[in-house]
Amino acid sequence: RIEDEGMSYLIPYQEALATRADGLFIWIHTVVEMVKNTVVGRERLLKNIFENATPSKVEKKMEAMYVTVLQYASGDSDEEKAIVRSTVGLLLATSDTAPLPISGLYAFLPSHSSELLNLEEFTTLVMKLKPVLKFTENTSSNQPSNQPLVQAYHLSFLEFVKKKEFAVDG
Repeated sequence: RIEDEGMSYLIPYQEALATRADGLFIWIHTVVEMVKNTVVGRERLLKNIFENATPSKVEKKMEAMYVTVLQYASGDSDEEKAIVRSTVGLLLATSDTAPLPISGLYAFLPSHSSELLNLEEFTTLVMKLKPVLKFTENTSSNQPSNQPLVQAYHLSFLEFVKKKEFAVDG
């Protein structure tokens, strides 16, 4: 429940969100996570979500949500967009293996990307992708224990980023 999670700011939108979700749990989860993790510009973000979330086929609805999340995470600079694209590519490439901690993803960034931001800044950028990511406790003795492991929250996100349209236009 929205009230129990400290997200009373979503109460006016509760019915509209439920209608837009049309029973699609992953869509509403992604919206709530994205809004919950937005500090500035929640109203603008919600307006953007409602504009992009016209009732339609499930796949199109999720694609519109994923585009919104990626645009939010990418910011305005070409550098941030390239880093988000690399990060998502790494998540896709490692999706069939064990998830990596954020420092592991950072280590695989192209050298020009890791020169633009440090690990702390990269962590902030990855957290902008939280609506589509799952963070699990790191219990491995081989990895830094203070960092959670990161992987896609739902297979549909990985399927979306595999598409040619995302690779070219995303």
